[in-house]
Amino acid sequence: MKKFFKTTFAILIGVSLTVVGCKKSSTTDPVDPNNPNNPNNPTVPSSFTQKVMLEEYTGAWCGWCVDGHYNVKQIAEVNPNLVPILIHQGDAMETSDFASYFNPTFKVTGFPMAAVQRIKNAAGLFVMNRPWNTPVANASMAKASLGLSIDATLLEDPSAVTPKVKIAFAEDVKVPLYVGVYLVEDSVSGTGSTYDQKNFLSGRAGYESSPFYSKPAVLIGYKHNHVLRRALYPSPQGVLLDSALTKKGKVIEFSRMFSYNGCIKENCSMIAFVHTPGGKVYNVQTVKVGKAKAWD
Repeated sequence: MKKFFKTTFAILIGVSLTVVGCKKSSTTDPVDPNNPNNPNNPTVPSSFTQKVMLEEYTGAWCGWCVDGHYNVKQIAEVNPNLVPILIHQGDAMETSDFASYFNPTFKVTGFPMAAVQRIKNAAGLFVMNRPWNTPVANASMAKASLGLSIDATLLEDPSAVTPKVKIAFAEDVKVPLYVGVYLVEDSVSGTGSTYDQKNFLSGRAGYESSPFYSKPAVLIGYKHNHVLRRALYPSPQGVLLDSALTKKGKVIEFSRMFSYNGCIKENCSMIAFVHTPGGKVYNVQTVKVGKAKAWD
């Protein structure tokens, strides 16, 4: 596994956030829609499905990373509640967040690695080597304290979407919580070494069962899926929720404009998740841009 280190630096966690590449939005930070006079006051479900967020650290230059991609595909085939995000480093798909947030927060020192539900392992680290089947299965068995819905049908102009996220609580949560939002894109492809995927599994003994065994050492025109494209700024940590609202039966609404300029809208999805500061993900939800996903 190729080791890669970068200089890290501190970032400020803000409550009032904007999104890179987005025009100024009139949308607001988390609010309480529980007022009985609110005609949109939703009925909170009594329980929610526990979904699992897997953040894989990858790069087109990383020949071992195709094995990580294949592992994610295998997990998704048997666990429909998996929500994968591939966070690229060292290629054309890298976001500016890697050096400033993901690397220092998650101690990413090798590729591929992944954080599953941001649960720390025995060594006290978020990241772990593949395979990720067991930690995903374990995380999916947890009881869901809260659930999320996303309405991504509000397309304010040809290059932006303002997803409306609702967070509902099945029980009181007494620890600080943040809401984070990502925009991810599937089928990302381009020309040159910063898009063409290296493949160390090509003809390699011990990997005969992998679909990459019979493929060339460099995969020209490789389609990268679940690629992180946008995140809340100035920190992907997200926005702190009002602790007075993280109670059973309460609903919190949150929205922010995201630009998908430079991405193909039809290939983009929104992902919203609730987590503790620098830690455990309580639940996650995803929906294609232009569609809505109710609580489930």
